[in-house]
Parts: sequence; C-alpha cells; structure tokens
Amino acid sequence: MLALLAPAKTIDASPSPIPPTAPVFLDDARALTVALRGLDPRRRARLWGLKGAKLREADAALARFTGALERSIPAAHAFAGEVFRAFGGRALSSEALAWAQDRVGVLSGLYGLLRPLDGIEPHRLEMSARLPTPRGHNLYAHWGERITLQVNALTRGHADRACVDLSSQEYAKVLWPRSLEGPLVECVFESLEGGAPRVIPTHARRARGLMARFVVETRAETVDALRAFDSEGYAFAPARSSEARLVFTRA
Repeated sequence: MLALLAPAKTIDASPSPIPPTAPVFLDDARALTVALRGLDPRRRARLWGLKGAKLREADAALARFTGALERSIPAAHAFAGEVFRAFGGRALSSEALAWAQDRVGVLSGLYGLLRPLDGIEPHRLEMSARLPTPRGHNLYAHWGERITLQVNALTRGHADRACVDLSSQEYAKVLWPRSLEGPLVECVFESLEGGAPRVIPTHARRARGLMARFVVETRAETVDALRAFDSEGYAFAPARSSEARLVFTRA
C-alpha cells in the first residue's frame, strides 16, 4: 500500500541530520528548472501567481537551485505546510522514515514523485502550472503516465498494492487510474456541524497528514488497517464508505 500526499508550498531549508536519497525523476526537476528560468520574468510571475516578497523569494530559490544532492533536504523534513506539520516528519525516526520509503509518497510538480527521504531544494511549481516542455503544454502532459508507473514500481512486492489518495484534486489528476496495478482509494475527512457532515479544507489537510503519520507509526500495510485511524477524534464511518472511498468523521 502506498499513501500519496500533495506537497507543501512552504519549505523548511534548515539542515537535516539524515542524508537524502536521490529522487527518481531528478533529471526532470533539473530540466523543468531550466524551462522556468527561460520564461520571461512577467510570464513566470503569472505562472506562479505571485507578486511582491513571495515572487522575489521564489525567484531567489529558482536562481539557487542546482539539483545537487548535497544541497538537498529529505522531503519529509523539508515540506512544512499544514499536512506536513501533522505528519511530523522531523519527529519520526530515521528507521520509521526508511520503512516509509516505499509506503508514503509525495506528488510534486517539479520532482514528479518523492519518497520521504528523497532530497529536495526550495522551489515553487504547482502541478497545475501551464509550463510548456518538450513533452507537452503543461505538467500533466509532461509527466504523462510516468508517475503512475513509478507508483506501480513502489508497490510491487506489497501484499496490498492499493494507492491511497491523501493528496488533492490538483495532484490526484496526474495519476492514471486505469494504469495502476492496484486499486485507487480515496480518504475523506468530514466534520459534523449541526449534525451534518462536511469537509472543512483546513481540517481535512491536517487529517491527511495525520493519516500518513498513522500509516508510518502503526506500520499499516493494508487499506483495512486504515479503518482504525482515530487521531484527534476522527472515526471511520462505514455507512458512508465504500471500497474505493473511506470516510472518517468527527464532531
């Protein structure tokens, strides 16, 4: 089983005591960086959707990017958004992260698919960005089926080859469900307000990180094992779930 997260826009570049591993698609990351640098600065700003201090920060990160592993931080330590604060990668042991190498993944516009210990540098590139490359007019075309095939490679040898989607619509669109060699399972996290369940984005993002942490801490190997998830008051809702969609609710 492989749990897939979306990346964070915020990156913590502080040193990590764990040496990074090489991302599978590191050559693509270097090539996409070259493509970004080749854009007119105004077009690049529109592609990022940034201005002011955030634009200057993204430009500086792009200028510093080398693709060298010795300048990289393991993804589980570098990503610092709401999902990854809940995942708590820097609090997990090196042994736990090594176990997670083929069981937790991060979909990435720049790196394609990252394992927890794969090294990354600060960058800005959303999966939905319309960055033209020799492979197509946007990143979905650039990545094509290759990320899906790498998911298959990571789950090869697993007893349960399910791909558990803890990402977002923007990132899940890069997967080719018909090419997956295991089922694609979505996790939905709802809050009950006035007796009615609804998805609150900020709560759902945190819950995705908590679920990924649950996978690592409990060494969950099957989709059935996820039903025991109970972090921060969540409970599995069997009546609202199906084989392809696990729903968890909390007050």
